[in-house]
Amino acid sequence: MNRESNIDFSLYTITEDGSIFSKTKNKYLSNKNAHPYVTNEYVTKDGVGDSFQRHRVIWFYFNGEIPKGMQIDHISGDKLDNRLENLRCVSPFENTHNENTYNKFLEAVKTDEHRKKLSNAEKGRKMTDERYKKCEPTMFKKGHFTSQEIRDKISNKNSKPVLQIDVNGNIVKEWKSASEAGKTLNINSASINKCCNGGELDKKRNKWTNITQYKGFKWKFKTDYDEMLASQ
Repeated sequence: MNRESNIDFSLYTITEDGSIFSKTKNKYLSNKNAHPYVTNEYVTKDGVGDSFQRHRVIWFYFNGEIPKGMQIDHISGDKLDNRLENLRCVSPFENTHNENTYNKFLEAVKTDEHRKKLSNAEKGRKMTDERYKKCEPTMFKKGHFTSQEIRDKISNKNSKPVLQIDVNGNIVKEWKSASEAGKTLNINSASINKCCNGGELDKKRNKWTNITQYKGFKWKFKTDYDEMLASQ
């Protein structure tokens, strides 16, 4: 039996547009986000207050029992949009594979605010681009199962195509990323990135070291290579 069955629904007016009116408080319950979902306190049948997730309450009120193992998903990916038409009862797999949710996540991780949160998690240490890209989405943690297809989709979103070029200037192969090239060829992807960036900064000597080749090949980001051709 769902926890929501303990709510005394006679004390509330709930509508399909996601509004919840408390008859005892004579006001609408807040729809502000309490990460990650909106929660409100309701009076239970025992006369005590208890917190429940708003989207689950609305679904339960109109549809009844939520089957064991199932979850209530926001179709649009917007957790503040608790209209009944935006809610669906799905399996955990379907929930974590909602394309709208992933698209919103991919946009969010590009923001300065998100970088600042990650930096704070690093206790004030500045986070490098390489470290930042390695941060897995939270849905990959806490035991969630996420298919390799979705993992690859997010990985590809953050990757830059890399060209492997021989000493004569001929393109040997185009890789989706330095990481893919490194794993396939069993070589250091960080060294490939250094070549693509033209070298690295020796922090101790405060001197830039030019690096153009690694393992007998030149490596360039495809975007840089295309720009070079266009400028010729």
